[in-house]
Amino acid sequence: MQNEQPAKSTLIPRFSLRWMLGFTAVAAVFSLVLAQAANHQAWAIGVVIALSSLVLVFGIYAWFFAVAWFFALVRRNSAGQPKASSPFASAGPPAQLVPPRQPE
Repeated sequence: MQNEQPAKSTLIPRFSLRWMLGFTAVAAVFSLVLAQAANHQAWAIGVVIALSSLVLVFGIYAWFFAVAWFFALVRRNSAGQPKASSPFASAGPPAQLVPPRQPE
């Protein structure tokens, strides 16, 4: 009988209690900052603007990456399959810059 391990299922991801409590704490702090920004607190408005700027910059980066990836896929599909060959293979030996001499 072989020692078989059961297949790991990714259908239902497993989260630890520590990760869930950490996520809840971060969400609570974010909600507090949003509430303070709604109450016209200057520091909270600055934090919200900074976080929004980060999200906007990441979104622009993701958009440019997606466009570049699309063009790369189109170029790769339109170019066809490259011919397999070695860039170092040639018909003969390389040219000698200094001709060899016989030892004396």
